Amino acid sequence: MPIKLGVRELIEFTLRTGDLGTTSNSQNTALLGARIHRRLQKQRGADYQKEYYLDKTLTLNNNEYLLHGRADGVTLTDGQASIEEIKTSETVFANLSTNTLTLYWGQVKLYAYLLMDHEPDLDQVTLTLTYFQTNTETTTQTDQTITRQEAQEFFDKVIDEYVTWLKFRSDLRDRRDPTIQQLTFPFGHYRPGQRELAVAVYKTILTSKRLFAEAPTGTGKTISTLFPTIKAIGEGVIQRIFYLTAKQSTRSVAEEALDLMASQGLLLKSITLTAKAKITFPEEADLLPEENPYMLGYYDRLKPALLDLIQNNDQLTRPVIETYARKHILDPFEFQLDASLFCDVIIGDYNYLFDPQVHLQRFFTTEDPDNFFLIDEAHNLVSRSRDMYSAELTTRPLDQLIEQSRDLDQATPKLRRRLQDLRATFSDIAAPLLADGRDDSTFLTPPEAIDHDLGRLVEAIHDWLVDQPHTPFTQAILDYYFAAISYQRIGDYYDDTYRMRLTIADGNITLKQLCLDPSAFLSDSLALGHGAVLFSATLSPMDYYQRVLGGNEDSRERKISCVNA
Repeated sequence: MPIKLGVRELIEFTLRTGDLGTTSNSQNTALLGARIHRRLQKQRGADYQKEYYLDKTLTLNNNEYLLHGRADGVTLTDGQASIEEIKTSETVFANLSTNTLTLYWGQVKLYAYLLMDHEPDLDQVTLTLTYFQTNTETTTQTDQTITRQEAQEFFDKVIDEYVTWLKFRSDLRDRRDPTIQQLTFPFGHYRPGQRELAVAVYKTILTSKRLFAEAPTGTGKTISTLFPTIKAIGEGVIQRIFYLTAKQSTRSVAEEALDLMASQGLLLKSITLTAKAKITFPEEADLLPEENPYMLGYYDRLKPALLDLIQNNDQLTRPVIETYARKHILDPFEFQLDASLFCDVIIGDYNYLFDPQVHLQRFFTTEDPDNFFLIDEAHNLVSRSRDMYSAELTTRPLDQLIEQSRDLDQATPKLRRRLQDLRATFSDIAAPLLADGRDDSTFLTPPEAIDHDLGRLVEAIHDWLVDQPHTPFTQAILDYYFAAISYQRIGDYYDDTYRMRLTIADGNITLKQLCLDPSAFLSDSLALGHGAVLFSATLSPMDYYQRVLGGNEDSRERKISCVNA
């Protein structure tokens, strides 16, 4: 089975240079980008083929690789070809960095190489970069033409740069796989229920299903799920495990299980991801990206740091990441994410897969059958996922911003007006509730007036922030800006599984988009991998948990008994 290599991954790893910044792309979810893509694709002609799949099998370092990707749009007519790549962010096109444009064009050039490899009669391809600025909804299009020879030269240059890293990854696999194949269950005997659970997990992997497993506390669920999944890596069925849970304590248990198997000869790379608020160095807290030494020149120092880290460590825990981040002067949060690309087991919180606002875009923008999900204490995911797909706005910080903008005279008249407009709309919505002497109401449809005024406020803040120094007022505005964007993003999901809730307490008005049933969203997330095991000591009634946690008609279920025979 060839090793999969994504076009975007290849381009970003080989061509990205310079500083780590809070880029506009990182502020827009995959959902927003996908929605804009669909809108633009619908405007194209009848010959336009959207999400055009391209691939090529390569032999490098005596290993087979499948280079693959989906061009946003391809048109093939009368011996002529064009490829469109759509990009979205809030930055004005003219202000995009040189390296950002290099990455954009690099991706579409590689698609052109793959297309001409499939279409031998093509001598050249027209490349179109369509850039959509999300906050103004303006579109900029630029074109280039690339010949077959130019595409070949570009491909050769990128592959030559990457081949060292391919060999590095190949060497890691060659080191890993024999130790997995020789690995035996790390205890002298199975506890009651352990073997049954391990077998059920292994069968689930082989059949690419979703397993819902209930086993009592004390069964040893962590080792019983990790062990068969690691064995499947050694057989080439999958390549990466995501062990996701709600609590730090259970993440530590997973680390201990890996430690135990390592003591018996297992050689694989694992990483435990830490939340940004916890792992960011204290001295970074009040620095802008352009002032932060851990962000300036980040990509210029990244590759040597990755080699140093990966070559010298198998378990990449928080202390390890922090040590090497300081050594190489790299932001520890982003460094751990870049390091995770080289890891076989990734341990972290549920939100890295399921949360639409912070999920790992480097892994979860498209389906990847190399990934398998282990979801520990899955009963906790019910309430957590409702929170992930809900969002609220309140008036208390809005009132404070309005007051500060008057007292400090820091806001432009336009920004102050937009703040006041939104506050007035909140009051209008709450007025009928107050007139009835109530402080709580639930209704079906989001208030259009809020959406309208919020959109205008977000645009005004975005324009205002461009030239502002970092002050407490600027930070307060930024905090509300992010809350507003979060509310807008969740609004893109709003359907008949949602309700609006309006509450009033001590003069503070809260408007919440409340997700009642996130099961479809969870199912979509689980579909991004080869399969999944959701396990807990508490999954009864089983049919309920299967329904609310994204089970489908092919899901398996298993209740494990620990009664000694």
